[in-house]
Amino acid sequence: MNGSKKRKKTNRENPVFPAVEQDEHFYFIAGYTDGGAPYGITWEEHESKQSYVSDSRIDMRESRMQELKLTERQLQELIETYDMHVDGIEFFLNIETGDIVTLNSFDRDEEDQLISEIIEEAFNEIYYRMPYRESEEGYMDMFDFAETVSNEKIEK
Repeated sequence: MNGSKKRKKTNRENPVFPAVEQDEHFYFIAGYTDGGAPYGITWEEHESKQSYVSDSRIDMRESRMQELKLTERQLQELIETYDMHVDGIEFFLNIETGDIVTLNSFDRDEEDQLISEIIEEAFNEIYYRMPYRESEEGYMDMFDFAETVSNEKIEK
């Protein structure tokens, strides 16, 4: 980034998006502290993310998009797997079958070793590592939701 580049504060009216507040330090001002200091996304953070996005783009002509069709059972398993995190257990989605493959990385037996080799051979082509949500995130989601629910019995 060129340090001498001065950015103007923009406050354009757009019928789809509300006005975006910016200054020479912040690409996006999310709000202000009680003391009046702005906080949000800095220009450096924005530009580094833009650089990452452009570096990681795939040529769509080479990319083959395919619809993943799941049974109700497979979808439920996918959802449950996302909410489950156990150290030493890894989950992979087979995009050809829609099945979740479980791999024990602590105490591998012959079957786990064979599964590991199959996954490694087709990793990010057929088998994709399943993301998971930490239990603290799930708890905070539940807590935040509970805060939005009113209960007249509790309030009395």
